[in-house]
Amino acid sequence: MQEKALDHCFDGYGARDDSERSLVAPSRLQEWITRNAYLGLKSAVFSKDDETLLPEAGSCATCPKRTGFNTFLFSEAREDSCTDAACFNRKLDAHIAQRVAKMPNLAQISHDYRKTDETPVLPRPEYIEVVARKTAKSQDARPEQKLCNHLTPAIYTDGADKGRLVKICANPECKVHFGNRKREEEQRLRWKAGRAAENRKAKQALIFRHRLFSVVLQRVKPQLRCEELCLVTRFVLNSLSHDLVCRLAKRRGLQNGKEPRDWQTTEKVRTLYKKLDAAQLAVLLFESMLLGSVANTNPDRNDDPLAAAATLSKVNVKALRTALAKEEKTKEHKRAKTLQANVKSK
Repeated sequence: MQEKALDHCFDGYGARDDSERSLVAPSRLQEWITRNAYLGLKSAVFSKDDETLLPEAGSCATCPKRTGFNTFLFSEAREDSCTDAACFNRKLDAHIAQRVAKMPNLAQISHDYRKTDETPVLPRPEYIEVVARKTAKSQDARPEQKLCNHLTPAIYTDGADKGRLVKICANPECKVHFGNRKREEEQRLRWKAGRAAENRKAKQALIFRHRLFSVVLQRVKPQLRCEELCLVTRFVLNSLSHDLVCRLAKRRGLQNGKEPRDWQTTEKVRTLYKKLDAAQLAVLLFESMLLGSVANTNPDRNDDPLAAAATLSKVNVKALRTALAKEEKTKEHKRAKTLQANVKSK
């Protein structure tokens, strides 16, 4: 126990060795002592005189591990305490089991916010502990200070309140205690739906701009000689950022699966001009110049290189957008039919 207490005297977060560890606040150490070394019996919820609660341990009144049993041995203890945390917690568990057996409608609650599978214990988000108090005005009272028709007895199964009996409301339909949560959940769902709609819209815009990009590249015609195009393309490729080079590599199928952003992939892209003819160089030149603007799903109409290139190439943007919308509608219809078929098969 002394070794454990010594470990809790120091805060070791982020320390490389013992020399960098700092002393914790006395209040933190005192809290650890009251929970693990000297557990107060005065506030214990179980009966200290009951020998049948935990037969192998017997009554606390005759236990030599109790500080009050021998005050000369535990002269530093200010109140009667238990020095065996394991035994103390086993008695708490036995006390909870007795209470649950005597009160079938007794709910079991936890301070933990995570729900554990296959357990009747309610996590913290699923209940409100009600402590009714008088306030000057009823509207000033917080939800946990108000009564309702859904109150039920409950017992804590963990934490500092383990074994304590309380009144709770666990009815999610209760307007008194869960009204705010309902409104918060509705707001969260509306925000989530709005974000989903924005993401869908941005995704559709991105798909359209990539399709427009491909059509523009198909209409590029070389006007310079091959040697001149090679020189210009070389300059443009070397001017691209690393991110744009990696995106160009992905479009061209040059990425390495294990290391998609490695220097070898970058070098392949920057030397592409050496292997292409005039027509291919013209396409690569436009592709390199317009690639950065493709990902911009909300461009400035007066400063959109991709839209300008589409106008120069005489691309029917409206027809392209309509065709893309039809494709998306067809895909959604197929997904809906597949989902419906899967549901029927189950």
